[in-house]
Amino acid sequence: MTVNDRLRGSDAPGVSVILYPVEDKGPGPDMDRLTVPDAAKALGISVDAVRKRIQRGTIHHARDEQHRVWVWVDPSETGMDTDQDTEASTVLVASLQDQIRFLREELQRKDAILLSLTERIPELEAREPKEEEPEPPRSWWRRILSP
Repeated sequence: MTVNDRLRGSDAPGVSVILYPVEDKGPGPDMDRLTVPDAAKALGISVDAVRKRIQRGTIHHARDEQHRVWVWVDPSETGMDTDQDTEASTVLVASLQDQIRFLREELQRKDAILLSLTERIPELEAREPKEEEPEPPRSWWRRILSP
């Protein structure tokens, strides 16, 4: 069975295939056929990055009769979480939640301090007598000559 026969199978009816050079012989039977935007989402990269891979010939792809580009993606290359990734992300989420809780407590403590200080401002202003500015010292000749 050739690559073209596999591509014309039940999962891709009516597809006229133009294959472009890639390192190996073609997409495997366990690969998924996706549109460029879907492939970008599955691989966790931008649409432009998928198009550039197509241009370089580093990703399996084909064009159908309507000139749509189909990308063949190995499910192992997709951004699906593994058990290890899930465990690591769970630990990360727990750590971030602890940090958020701590920062909220600090914020409440500082708000309480600011509130108590602003309540004391009128009390402190009333307690301090306003001092008048002292007169600047007069020069010696004014002291002697002035009556």
